Amino acid sequence: MQLWTSLNGSAVSSGPPIVIAVDRVLTTSIASLKRYIADLGRSWPVLLLCGGFVPLVLSVLWVVLLCNFLRPTAWISLALLNVLALLVTLYFYIKVGWIGADAVNAVIGFKSSDSDNWVSSSERSHLKIVAVFITFALILTVLVTVALLHRISAALSVMKVSLQSVVAIPSLLIYPLIPFCILAIFQIYWVAATMYLFSAGEVKPTRLCCGFKFQPRKHIIWAILFHFFSLYWVTQFVIASTLTTAAGAVASYYWAKGETALWNGGEGTSWKGMGWLPVISTGKHVTKFNLGTMALGSLVVPPVEFAQFILQTLRSRLRSAEMTMPNGAVISTHGRPGTYCLGCLDRTLTHINRNAYIVTAVSGKKFCKASERATSLVTNNPSKVGNVFIISDLIISLCKLCVSLACALFAFSMLDSHRYKSSLNRVSSPLFPVLFCWGFAYTTASLFFAVAEIAVDTVLLSYCIDAEENKGTAVFAPASLAESLNTFTESEEARAAERDFRKRRSSYYEEDNDHDDNGEKKDRSGDTSDSDSGSSRNT
Repeated sequence: MQLWTSLNGSAVSSGPPIVIAVDRVLTTSIASLKRYIADLGRSWPVLLLCGGFVPLVLSVLWVVLLCNFLRPTAWISLALLNVLALLVTLYFYIKVGWIGADAVNAVIGFKSSDSDNWVSSSERSHLKIVAVFITFALILTVLVTVALLHRISAALSVMKVSLQSVVAIPSLLIYPLIPFCILAIFQIYWVAATMYLFSAGEVKPTRLCCGFKFQPRKHIIWAILFHFFSLYWVTQFVIASTLTTAAGAVASYYWAKGETALWNGGEGTSWKGMGWLPVISTGKHVTKFNLGTMALGSLVVPPVEFAQFILQTLRSRLRSAEMTMPNGAVISTHGRPGTYCLGCLDRTLTHINRNAYIVTAVSGKKFCKASERATSLVTNNPSKVGNVFIISDLIISLCKLCVSLACALFAFSMLDSHRYKSSLNRVSSPLFPVLFCWGFAYTTASLFFAVAEIAVDTVLLSYCIDAEENKGTAVFAPASLAESLNTFTESEEARAAERDFRKRRSSYYEEDNDHDDNGEKKDRSGDTSDSDSGSSRNT
């Protein structure tokens, strides 16, 4: 400061004002985003381990257990998911500072005693937002688990029969390694390209006597938006190709001749003899004829999700501006139904896309005709396959969440080590590396669990097509599948009848209570009139 004043500089008081000024410069949105992108480069060993190798091993192990020991694996997955969700939520609370004193340090690097007073507001606010989101996800997970407790047993019987196709074609468990390697190479390229895009620009001197500033290129924002869009599109395209190939292999297994021997393991059949043949033949067919369907199907969902993200961002901005903007609350409230409608449309399109891929693999139809055909099959058989679709998807989605949460927790523990808290590898915030590991682990789990997921859906849709083409009788279906579906349908009908009985009984009790209340009122009015007449006679 003495050197600054000797050069005729303005007198500036030292201490907290300078810290606040520096913190304002370093905690802008652009500066925080650049630090988050730099954190990805510093924590690349964590990304490779927790976003690549660990989810790969866990997914393969989980799918093998799910196909061979379905019932215990499903129950263990439900219990483990709630435990992992609770641990991740508590870990975020610790990082935010709501539990304990391990809050995120300020980015301008003071000591732990100073960080209690001058913590970076941007990192802490971002972690608080994610912590609130994780809390709602934990509550939703517990509610879904409670809702599944009474309906999971009957659905597991149908899933067990459907997953026999994966046991019969063991190459389906190895096939996801190919799209996994493709996605891993693309993710490495994407992270490197992201760092180059955010550093693209020119370093120019400032107007003052000393110092330089970084000037980004004029239209670089459009390249960044397209770069993020390409991440989602390419990921969905690879997943769609994986789903269609697996669906074709399972469909060829279902529609094979001699189905009784195949399903029941009779004489003259050898599960090992199928080998890679269904997967290779279906993969060639998909690559040759159906890549356009995959590209169109993977392109339908991203615009809806992008519009939903924009509406959600506008709502949050307007909610924060309600004090300064009189109509902010009104606009924010009216934008909420649009966000919810787009969310429902997103989930519906995702489910329709997957069923369309199955119909494409079975019959070779194009995307639009396959979507129409798949929707008609599900709507015409809601009692048999509709509920099984929902429950099986929930069970497998919970298993995928188990894998991704375990990887996120492992990434948290690695980023808490001394290596990433000091020297050149210091990570300003664990938020971006953990979210990246979580997202890529969920994508990896989706590739491997898609085998089990698509096996159940393909067998059920093939059952519907078989029954429709043979006048209500599924000729190619095994007896165990028809028996399991009938048992599940009967249990659902019994549960629906029980709910109707409870509603009628409650309505009857309400009517009876209303009748008793009316009778008491009449008796009271009669007693009052009798007492009035008696008093008049006495008078």
